[in-house]
Amino acid sequence: ALQLLDEMQQRRLEPNVISFNAAISACEKSFRHREADHLYQKAGIAGFYRHFLISDVNKLDLHGASHELANVIIRSFLKKVRSGCQSAEDFVIITGQGHNSAGAPVLRTSVRSYLRELDGPTISEISSNPGCFILKKVSIEEWLSKS
Repeated sequence: ALQLLDEMQQRRLEPNVISFNAAISACEKSFRHREADHLYQKAGIAGFYRHFLISDVNKLDLHGASHELANVIIRSFLKKVRSGCQSAEDFVIITGQGHNSAGAPVLRTSVRSYLRELDGPTISEISSNPGCFILKKVSIEEWLSKS
């Protein structure tokens, strides 16, 4: 996938969201997180993925993201919080309830697991909506103090 992306650029073809998704997914699956993060930033500059972050209402809406892309988006968000580019406020993470997943919900469980794996901020569940959760300001501040 990375080779194809390079070949596209050498031929002066602009990568699209599908080629970025494939390359990011390949990097993430092979634990090449730095490359996945770089591709995500590059895709953002090209105008892709902006719909996931709704900063004026402190939401990350991950509907339509693959498991791998969601990990990269979460990691990017946490880096922005850590660097001070994103304020530490209550933040809603929307994963959806899994209605479009084959079998069990994918993002609902994978995003929660990934945050635990990163030792990220503690998740606060929203009992009325299992398709989203909150990273509360106090939890984000506690996470920042451990970093």
